[in-house]
Amino acid sequence: MGLIHVHPASWEDADLQYRRALELFSELGDEVHSARSFVGLGNMAFEQSDLDAAQAHFTDARQNLSGEGEDGLLGVILGNLGVVATIRGRFLEAVLHYTEALKAYYRAKNRYGFCQTYHNLGMCHANQGDWKNAVTSYDKDEELALELGTIAVLANIRISRAVAELHLGDLDRAESSCLQAVTMMDQLNDRLGLAECHKVEGIIMRERGDYAEATKRLEMGLRAARAGGSPSPRTPSATQHARPQLRRRPRWTARHPPAPPHRPPDGARPCDPAAADGPGVAPHRAGPIAS
Repeated sequence: MGLIHVHPASWEDADLQYRRALELFSELGDEVHSARSFVGLGNMAFEQSDLDAAQAHFTDARQNLSGEGEDGLLGVILGNLGVVATIRGRFLEAVLHYTEALKAYYRAKNRYGFCQTYHNLGMCHANQGDWKNAVTSYDKDEELALELGTIAVLANIRISRAVAELHLGDLDRAESSCLQAVTMMDQLNDRLGLAECHKVEGIIMRERGDYAEATKRLEMGLRAARAGGSPSPRTPSATQHARPQLRRRPRWTARHPPAPPHRPPDGARPCDPAAADGPGVAPHRAGPIAS
């Protein structure tokens, strides 16, 4: 019930349901479902940009999960802690959390968790300006996304790659990655994703000295953004956070904290506990994952 109330942003009702569930599961001594309830509370706090509460809830979830055999859920919790650490600029801490999350997902044979964590790890490297390691993470992420056949995830990877390749000075590859992302975002009818792609295209054209074309692409991005609606002011999810945002040349920064459900593709956001149970593919986002 808590998860149902989260989607329409009925925060008070969702909080009440999660806390009731947590009380019942605690009385039953059910550590796994108590941990899932904490993840739900953490994701909700993250969506409301309360990083202190989000970190506290994810930490409580980790402490509640003492038994073995719940590696998928453990991966979700560790990955979400990594998202929060990335947003706060604690990159070493974030990398450690992501590394442990990858180990947990490997044991759980959860390829989607693997895929999302590599993307968030790449965005963490990107936020440090470590573009080579960012591309290495995106390579692994892309391989998994192709196996899973998740176009939305692949589109986000391609635009993240384009940013990294641009910073490495490879304008041809950056343009190619961006074009592929545009095609996929168009197939998905993702207006905000298209806006992000056109923004990067504009930067590429500017770097080539083609200012007229750069202006054209940036105007296309503005039109796409207006058609898709303005991005919400809330903190993005793990997926979101993962993608760096273009500022002036040649600096980039994370557009928002971790990326949330599919929107926007720049960052990271928490994962839903439901993603922990197996290889099922959920919408790609940056930010914490639901358990």
